[in-house]
Amino acid sequence: MKRLLLLFLLIFTHSGFAQRNMQIGDNVVVMAAKAAKVSMFSKQVALADGEQKLVIKFDSPINPESVNQGKGRITSAFYLLSFHYSGNEPLMLTAGNVSNEREAKREALNPHFSLMAGNRAVPFTREKIDKEGVTLFTDFNALLNSKRAENDPAPAENHDAVEKVKRAFTGLSDKQKVIFMKWLLTYKEESM
Repeated sequence: MKRLLLLFLLIFTHSGFAQRNMQIGDNVVVMAAKAAKVSMFSKQVALADGEQKLVIKFDSPINPESVNQGKGRITSAFYLLSFHYSGNEPLMLTAGNVSNEREAKREALNPHFSLMAGNRAVPFTREKIDKEGVTLFTDFNALLNSKRAENDPAPAENHDAVEKVKRAFTGLSDKQKVIFMKWLLTYKEESM
């Protein structure tokens, strides 16, 4: 009995060390993470040891200092962030801080992402994802697992289907688009 208890304790202790929490800064949105469940509204992701790939973007209110966010948001292109980490400290992924509309626009054009483990920088590579290849229906998890080049964002057979959906979406009234987007967000959360 003691051996069985010790074995369970060892397994659960080992699995606790195998994952690291990564905190996400206010101006960063993680769309997908390899081998991890992600919500674009979450500010924390549990990552396993070893090689990591994330799809991220910079996201900020157009006027960060304003309480009223009626002006909207400004976002960057999507980036594929790759790094290796197997330390014990939690990670922190941030982007450059902005205080006004001009700074937000400048940061969105070329985000300055930072990945830290305690007081130590974690080296990473980032690759810009071709904006033309990203649609409302892009599966970022599939992008993480594929080795496709930036110039080949989708198989040719899916291109016609995506175009058909785009035409159908643009033909909807504004009210229908809102209803569809609510359904899409609910569907995406349920399927994860």
